[in-house]
Amino acid sequence: MKNLHYIPHTHWDREWHKTFEAFRVRLGYSMEILLDTLENDKNFDYFMYDAQTSILEDYLTIYPENREKLKKLISDKRLFVGPWYTQPDFYLISGESLVRNLLIGSNIADDMGHSMETGYIPDSFGQSAQLPQILNGFDLKSVLVWRGIACDDIDDSVFSWQSPDGSEILGIHFPLGYGYNRYLPADKEEAVKKIMETEKKIADRFKDGEIMLMGGGDHTTIQKGLPDIINYANEYFQKNNYDLNIKISNPELLTKDIKNALKKNNRKLQVLHGELRNTKEQRVHYGDSSSRMDIKYLNKTLEHKISSVIEPISAFACLEDGIYSNGLINKSWKYLFENQAHDSICTCCTDESHDDIMNRFKYSGQINRELENMFFRYMERELDLSKIKGRAVLLVNTLPYKREKFIEITVYTKEKEFSVYSSSGEKIPYEIISAVNTDLSETDISLAMDIASENYILDSYSKNTKYVFWKNKIIIPSDFLPAGGYEVIDIRENETADSNENLVFSSENNMENKYLKITIEENGSLNILEKESGKQFSALIYEEKGDDGDEYDYSPPKNDKIFTTENLKAEIKKLYENNFETAFEINHTMMIPKALTPNRTGRTSELTELKIKTVVALKADSKMAAVKTELCNNSHDHIIKVLCSAPVSTDFSYAGDHFSVIKRENHISIPDNWKELNYKSKPLPIYPMQGFADISDGETGIALLSTGLPEYEIYNNNTIALTLLRSVGKMGKSDLEIRPGRVSGIEFNTPDSQMTGKYEFEFAIVPHSGNYSDARIQRLVSLYSAPVAVKQFLEDIKTGSRPLRKEYVELEGDNIEISALKKAERDKSIILRLFNPSQSLSVNNRLKINFPHKSVSITNLKETASLGNLEFSNDCYILPDLKNAEILTLKIII
Repeated sequence: MKNLHYIPHTHWDREWHKTFEAFRVRLGYSMEILLDTLENDKNFDYFMYDAQTSILEDYLTIYPENREKLKKLISDKRLFVGPWYTQPDFYLISGESLVRNLLIGSNIADDMGHSMETGYIPDSFGQSAQLPQILNGFDLKSVLVWRGIACDDIDDSVFSWQSPDGSEILGIHFPLGYGYNRYLPADKEEAVKKIMETEKKIADRFKDGEIMLMGGGDHTTIQKGLPDIINYANEYFQKNNYDLNIKISNPELLTKDIKNALKKNNRKLQVLHGELRNTKEQRVHYGDSSSRMDIKYLNKTLEHKISSVIEPISAFACLEDGIYSNGLINKSWKYLFENQAHDSICTCCTDESHDDIMNRFKYSGQINRELENMFFRYMERELDLSKIKGRAVLLVNTLPYKREKFIEITVYTKEKEFSVYSSSGEKIPYEIISAVNTDLSETDISLAMDIASENYILDSYSKNTKYVFWKNKIIIPSDFLPAGGYEVIDIRENETADSNENLVFSSENNMENKYLKITIEENGSLNILEKESGKQFSALIYEEKGDDGDEYDYSPPKNDKIFTTENLKAEIKKLYENNFETAFEINHTMMIPKALTPNRTGRTSELTELKIKTVVALKADSKMAAVKTELCNNSHDHIIKVLCSAPVSTDFSYAGDHFSVIKRENHISIPDNWKELNYKSKPLPIYPMQGFADISDGETGIALLSTGLPEYEIYNNNTIALTLLRSVGKMGKSDLEIRPGRVSGIEFNTPDSQMTGKYEFEFAIVPHSGNYSDARIQRLVSLYSAPVAVKQFLEDIKTGSRPLRKEYVELEGDNIEISALKKAERDKSIILRLFNPSQSLSVNNRLKINFPHKSVSITNLKETASLGNLEFSNDCYILPDLKNAEILTLKIII
């Protein structure tokens, strides 16, 4: 007997071709019909609301009176929600974002009665290699997935999916997508006919006879009368001796029945490994990682801000009896999750929806800034500043290891001459990058409010000169800073600073430190000597070419001309130089085509200016050249990349991925007749990255680091092409060169996606010896993306009792990195999440904890399991060995 699992559901895009608020109106109607149907038809066993819990909050904000009705249906396992908060994209967001999406989403569902125990992923544009490990961390029993898998990949829609660390999860593939039975016909005979037609199409994809039928689609409502149709179908099957039985089902029941059948048949499943990006049967959309780069860039910036700064400093405050607001921090995360839904972060929406996305980023940023302000205000009251002779500046290192050698901070002084001292009274050398006379009340709203209050009391208006300072941007060595802790430094004015040893050298168009020698060529490109290997690298050639694509996909025009800065003459000037850092500004003006021709086959002969301003800085003892690029874009329908090359030839690249580093082919083999073979789109070697991309031959390599830019490609097996900006004017188009046939999404004008105007991006260039692991590129990414948090206390408050320096947590070892340092969701414990990004086993790692606690145990990503306590020896906890790409979550019991 074949069992047909008919799963009634909806796929609910919170925003897409309509805004969130517009779709929430539809959500209200959809929910009312759902509640009425499930309450009045007890034979309607199950309905699944897209495995999201954001829809509960969206709905109950407007209809709070229906909370208990929803709670009962969820508790009774008739309405399935969770474990996700929103259905995310998996390539444009961090691994920590994925974990928090599941953590917050499943907790909301648990509180409403039940979180679905299946990782349901109907429409995300390709699947991350680490999803099996992440889903296992929440004790999920299976994953239902569509895009990125072709039937050629597996001989059965039921398979085992394995992460790089070896974690496996039961996979169930939608062979026809998630919406092939959007609604069954009301005519019962026609409904039976449709059921049987669908069963014939997919029966051979479910070898154990447990067959999945998806009943729903985008924004569908529950189908009233469905139980009667299902009963009629079973009567028909029985009467006509068909070996079929159909039932209203859900992903949990489907998973249970499949596992029982597998056990009964003693059948071994085919194993799929790593990421899933096959485009033969579904569109994976290779260009969605570069459309609306302003949105992509801001998303990554805020991810790093929450996980690398806000949560750790809040945890430090919590350890000092301060407040850790899970609710506010999670609200900041939720704004990101709402923007990280697959259509949203892939920016294949209307301009109006993209405006809403930018607003939510603003809200998240506002929460982050005020949480940071509250931490500093708390510490200002708590610290014993009585030994500070000048102006107190608090520096917080949120990483559990020492910083890079030199860091940039900003301090404010009344006098131009000053010295800097550590908390122990040792003089700290520094160099000034810039000094600007500034009225802080014009930039700090709190100070402006203070002046307003003073003027109100005096019943007059006057500026307060006490807020006029020299704003000094300085560079200092960071050896004195503790790992995973803070230190207060002392700015003493009217003292002459000591002279420093010259550690960075510069001359006309040259800069050099102990690791790198950089020559700026006449065309503005960089010739970089990496001293350890003695190899020369070429970097900073800008490339511009046409794009006939849309918000979903890059697609080249049939006839195009590529423009580069290789043969241009750049304007080059030195911005500043001191003993610890030097920087140059490089300016290019390219003349490029204005737009595509009306027939889209090429680009117009009308040219317009593309202005590019680049600042390249080199610090003492740094292995990277830091780059800031400003683009002034006046053109449409094109893409801009920056090219950096190494003296190597390699078939593979390596890129940061979720809690790991992924190896990818530089060229994708595909038949010349891919269109005749009905590929949904041409697979392109355009790849997403988390933090860095790297190429090397094992002896020499180059990495590009960026906290915000998510897309790269490899040219000629020796050049990383990092995408800076892509301009398109429509949500979707039909008949693209790389994507024949129908439009993706809707053919709707989105002029804001042309990205005209000024945009700034940052990245770093790291030539190196060995491979990415030898060069500890992932550690450089962590340091690059988590700057030291700095706050100067302007008021003379010296009433606290806490020490001027404290180290909370220190991590010792190689090939191990941090992903999270936060308070647990359900108790007062501290969560520390680590992972191994290298290709080898990470061993001999130790953890030192310098605050009162009871024990340290291993837990799961859900923070609920107790998987054993760590051994304590010689004042340190001994960490277990970690396999390549393995995640370790620790719970420090307070």
